[in-house]
Amino acid sequence: MRGRTTVLVAAASLLLLATTLTAYLRHALFDADQFAGRATAALRDPRARTVAAERVTDDIVLRREADLIAARPIIIRAVEGVVGGDAFGALFRRGVLDAHRAILARDRDTIVLTLADVGTVTA
Repeated sequence: MRGRTTVLVAAASLLLLATTLTAYLRHALFDADQFAGRATAALRDPRARTVAAERVTDDIVLRREADLIAARPIIIRAVEGVVGGDAFGALFRRGVLDAHRAILARDRDTIVLTLADVGTVTA
């Protein structure tokens, strides 16, 4: 009898854990608005803005215009200002929603997939 009780308690615990995990994933990952909201909120963190600005500066600006290396700190500060702005935040949120639909909902009418399809046809 005691062995059955232990098995039932263990099974109930596993089911509770699975239910909790499923509910969290549904809320955090599969809800597009929640997902986009958290991604956009990350831009309010100065560390995230700095990392984004450094990546944009190094990977986009300086890769094409290596002569601007001396102005890197100024470019980073300018990009941080843009990334931290409301206009960029709104565009970023829409982009995250679009990517979420493309990946999780397999929506073929997203900008992400449309651009990919144009690239495929062009190639």
